[in-house]
Amino acid sequence: MNVQTIESAPPIGSFARPAREHRINSIKSRPRPRIAFVVNGAKESAMGERAAAFAERLNVMTEPVLVFREGRRGAACLDMLRRLHRVRPRLCYVLDLGFDGFMAAFLYSKATGVRFIVDTGDDVVELGRALGRGWAGMFATRMMDSLARSTASGWVVRGTGHQARFAGEGVSADWIPDGVDVKSFAADPGFVLKRPSTDNPLVIGMLGSTTWIPTRGVCYGWELVELTARLSRSSSIPVRGEIIGDGTGLERLKGRAKELGVERLVRFHGRVPYRELPRHLRRWHIAISTQSNDAIGRMRTTGKLPIYLAAGRFVLSSDVGEASRLLPAEMLCEYRGSHDVSYPERLAERVTDLMRRNVDLTWRSDSVELARSYFEYDVLSTRLGRVITRLLSESS
Repeated sequence: MNVQTIESAPPIGSFARPAREHRINSIKSRPRPRIAFVVNGAKESAMGERAAAFAERLNVMTEPVLVFREGRRGAACLDMLRRLHRVRPRLCYVLDLGFDGFMAAFLYSKATGVRFIVDTGDDVVELGRALGRGWAGMFATRMMDSLARSTASGWVVRGTGHQARFAGEGVSADWIPDGVDVKSFAADPGFVLKRPSTDNPLVIGMLGSTTWIPTRGVCYGWELVELTARLSRSSSIPVRGEIIGDGTGLERLKGRAKELGVERLVRFHGRVPYRELPRHLRRWHIAISTQSNDAIGRMRTTGKLPIYLAAGRFVLSSDVGEASRLLPAEMLCEYRGSHDVSYPERLAERVTDLMRRNVDLTWRSDSVELARSYFEYDVLSTRLGRVITRLLSESS
């Protein structure tokens, strides 16, 4: 694999000192177009994983370069811009519509004429409003969104709802959902998950950022805490909840678990490296995936869904967005509006029904097949390769 990871940049005002480059399994071949994957996040972030997966698989047709965000906002933008000037790509691929990565690609495009693509999974304006950003923050978000729409040469969206929304606004976008390397989540022959019983607890887990949403008074994971409390009171089988991820709402979740008396039944793992996720998920019977039934949720795939499916989990998801289109009915649960206080109760009823019917929650080959058909990076990279080829041919 001939992938460059640009780790650092020269001091401000200097382009003479070369950036440190890391080449893996360098191979000689005919000249390939250099593509910069500009990541609005760290190497270990979800977008860092997505960029690395694409870069590895597109290495035959392109010379990929990975540019990650490092440091404070503003300074990170200038740092990323310097790195782009050092590697001089023929095309920039911006992952997530964040200030630093987008502005670096935009400014590089203005200076060189090199085109850029934006890969996004959210309506950033609606998301910013939900996160309670002030007027200055919302103004900056709207300006960035407007500037991106008028200057990006291509768009990749991760939900078909987002694609339809863009089409209605006259913006053409390619649908390439969140992905997963299915092989890395394959069953471990040395581990067998036992069915839930009086001697073996039912394990229900969630993966995601626990960012507090002040406009709704909740964060991701609240439904699992509430669900665990309900099941602990009503089920004859012991239950345990697990939450992977951190954020501004984590302490609030822990406080709520204590208030409900289930602090010993819910385990908070915090941030877990991507490579360690398979061993955690294999121990879950049910994986919860929740999207609000509003403009934000309906446009998403959510990167958690491909991972849950690849890990062979039984997914219990809100009937919203891409999950509503792809998952079987027994895995979907109604969600009402932006914040549904009755949702945990419906989840509890669904889990109780699954247990009553003795549904197999140990390994779901049907989930793995869904992941392989719709979210496997080998498939998605082929699709992205066509997008890149088209953009390069248009600019030549």
